[in-house]
Amino acid sequence: MRCIKLFMSFLENFCLSLIPFFVLKTFGFTIEGLTFFQEYIVIAIISYMLLASVSFVPTPGNSGAVDGGFYLLFSGSLVSGLAFPAMMTWRLCSFYGTLLVGFILSTHIKNRDTKRLKANKSIIEAEGEFKEEIEIPDYITVPDIE
Repeated sequence: MRCIKLFMSFLENFCLSLIPFFVLKTFGFTIEGLTFFQEYIVIAIISYMLLASVSFVPTPGNSGAVDGGFYLLFSGSLVSGLAFPAMMTWRLCSFYGTLLVGFILSTHIKNRDTKRLKANKSIIEAEGEFKEEIEIPDYITVPDIE
C-alpha cells in the first residue's frame, strides 16, 4: 500500500510539472542549447520553486507572487505579449482547474449522499407504518424507562 501511495505521489508531482512545461511550449518558449528533456527539467525546477514560494509570502498576496514570478522568469524567452496569456493559462490549468474539479466532485458527492439519505429515510418511514406490536414473553422483564 505504501508503494502505491509513493507512486501516486510521484505521478501527481510529475503531472503538475507537465502543466507549465506544455503551456510554455504551446506559447513558443525555448531555451537555446538545451534538449527537450533538459528544458523540461529546467521548467519543472522553476515551477516547483514558484509553488514553494507560496509558503514564504504572506497569504494576502502569495498567489500574486507566484504569478509575478512566473511572468518575470519566463517572459524573457517568450514572444512579446505572450507571457501574460501563458501565465493565466498555467494558473487556470494548475490552480483554478483543481478548485473547479474539487467543487464539481464535492457537489456531486453531496447530492448523491442527499439522495441516498432521502431514500433511506423513506424506507425507514415506510417500515415504521407497517410496524407490528411485538409480544414479549413473561420471562423477560423490561424496565420502565420514563
